[in-house]
Amino acid sequence: MPDNTIAQIKQKLTELHDGDEQQLSVVFSEKNRVIVEAPAGYGKTTTMISRIAYLFATEQIPNPKRILGLTFSVNAALKVKRDVAEKLPSLIRMQNNPRLIVEKAVITNYHGFCKMILKKYGYLLNTILRKDVNDFTAIGDSEIKNTAEINGLISQDNYRIINCIETEIKQAVFPEDYSDYNSLIVEKLLPKGYITHNAVILFTLEILLKFPEVRKFYQHFFSLMIVDEFQDTNIIAWELIKLLITEKTKLLFLGDSLQRIYGFIGAIPDIIKIATEEYHMTAIPLTKNYRFNDNNGMLLLDKNIRRNAQYGFNTCIADEEVAPLKAFWGNSPQDEATQIVEKIKKIIESEPKEKIAILCRSRNKNFDLIEQLLNENSINYFYGVFKDDDPKYVTFHKDCFTKFSNRFGKNKQITVLSLQNFVDEIKNKYSDEEDVIYQSLTRLL
Repeated sequence: MPDNTIAQIKQKLTELHDGDEQQLSVVFSEKNRVIVEAPAGYGKTTTMISRIAYLFATEQIPNPKRILGLTFSVNAALKVKRDVAEKLPSLIRMQNNPRLIVEKAVITNYHGFCKMILKKYGYLLNTILRKDVNDFTAIGDSEIKNTAEINGLISQDNYRIINCIETEIKQAVFPEDYSDYNSLIVEKLLPKGYITHNAVILFTLEILLKFPEVRKFYQHFFSLMIVDEFQDTNIIAWELIKLLITEKTKLLFLGDSLQRIYGFIGAIPDIIKIATEEYHMTAIPLTKNYRFNDNNGMLLLDKNIRRNAQYGFNTCIADEEVAPLKAFWGNSPQDEATQIVEKIKKIIESEPKEKIAILCRSRNKNFDLIEQLLNENSINYFYGVFKDDDPKYVTFHKDCFTKFSNRFGKNKQITVLSLQNFVDEIKNKYSDEEDVIYQSLTRLL
């Protein structure tokens, strides 16, 4: 590309990042392997997109297909793909439509990528994997006992194998001998239409290790690998990443060590430090919090939390450096739920149009108490405590996809009226469902 065009793109990106030196050092880095450590709100996603734009503009990536973007959850992958689709086209003007980068690049979560490989090469392990892996119901190892169709097929010895693999992964220990586990899933679960989340990745690892030609294809196909929310990577996902890296692979990892929320299912401690050393990556921290740019109290709170974490929570913070954050603790879950709902009632009375969010770690008894009190006080709310692998979530989306495809096909015109009719059809189907998940998903649709 001509020097003047590159200069224009550099100028455009510099203006976009408002001269933020740390972000621009990532965007324009001449190093092929960069790891970015920054909390939420520090501009990781914008920096990542600008980095992709710069690599394309300088012809360091040969083809849109050659990008592999991975993250831990489905929703995180969708967010990355959406952000790239919205922002990248305005940054680079290429002979080809920049949207092709988004359409052809593989941006997904670890399980989505592994399912893509299993769909093509699963038959190499067993003929039963000729079936589309998406047609199997994915469950956790711990859910097998609660699944009537398969529980009776699993012996105590089988459960020992399952528990051993699950424990090792949760402890961030790679299960070197997982062949018995994979064989067990093939023999007992797949014929009944089930597959475990761990097996999706472990089957893929087995293919990549047993069939070098498949591994080499993917190694050379992806010239740039991006991993977002890298701090949440568990041991088998890390093994997958390592199998795809060659000496020529460009790497861009982004994460925040303090934000590691998946430790309970095996996210590797110090994974950012491990990757930096193992692959000689250039570590660049982002230092400016844009999310709380106009909120000094939250900036101060963010700074103090990080300073405490850095020094093992032994830091002495002066009174004048403490952010004014109101907090309360209940003497019991019931007391806490009561205080939360009473607070909500006061806000509604004084500011009826205020929007209120209740954040919780997961669905649990504490959350059930809050939900019960909200119902008793006739407080309307949107229920968002569902996961993207909940059976009801999966069923609803499959149903919508099927009906959408049947209604519109490939060549039928889509209008506002036809979309409304489609939505009404789904609403009618689920109108008698009292389940809050179905109700919430219908509202989102």
